[in-house]
Amino acid sequence: MNSVFACSCANVDINNRYLISDFIGVVEIEGLFDNEENKRFYTANLREIETFKGTPPAQIKIGGTVKESYSSQCEVPVRKGEQWLIYIDDRSNTPFILGQCDGPIRLLDEKGNRGHRYKTAKHYMEQLRFFREHAPDIHSKEIISTDRVKLFEFLKSYEGRSFEQSTAHYLIHFNTDLQVTQIKVLDGFSETTDDQIINFLSKEAEWYAGYFTPNNKTTIESDTQFIFTLYHNSKDKTLSHVYYER
Repeated sequence: MNSVFACSCANVDINNRYLISDFIGVVEIEGLFDNEENKRFYTANLREIETFKGTPPAQIKIGGTVKESYSSQCEVPVRKGEQWLIYIDDRSNTPFILGQCDGPIRLLDEKGNRGHRYKTAKHYMEQLRFFREHAPDIHSKEIISTDRVKLFEFLKSYEGRSFEQSTAHYLIHFNTDLQVTQIKVLDGFSETTDDQIINFLSKEAEWYAGYFTPNNKTTIESDTQFIFTLYHNSKDKTLSHVYYER
């Protein structure tokens, strides 16, 4: 009997996926082949449908096997003819490797039926088109995050407020030590609100690179840019940095 192992992945939001990935796009699976050199991966031939960042690879390696002969929640079971939204980074591997922790989402199965996260994927694709238009070249090897407690307390001051925009995006420039050097409003709520948000992000928020650990001193390249997004819930009249799947 095959053993089943849980796949433990860090929670990476769409903004950081865009930041750290070398390629993001919607692809169709054109062919699947077992990998004779490494039985824990198989190969997929791809057809580009839409690219949000980078150059689409003709092939990728996928965690698992064509016949799913070992059981693991990290395995990515794809089928010929399916369409997927994928995020992949270089990792010095050729071709690229895709696993569950890379956050792939099945859009359509081989019969054209929508995947269970189709609605979420469509939201992500709208965001990715915006990112592609306004910041096509941003990249970092490290994710960028801020202290969630401080951010939550700041955003509480906007409870009960209504805004015409459902989202706002801010392009933040950092130096190597995660100090903010510049913030540009890409798509804001209002001039006054945006000024308040920029003041918080630049002077009060605590930023760190990589996954959070106590005394994290990870540095980044000079003038690393990151798109920070806030979501307005018109029903609850709240602001949040987190997109909740619907």
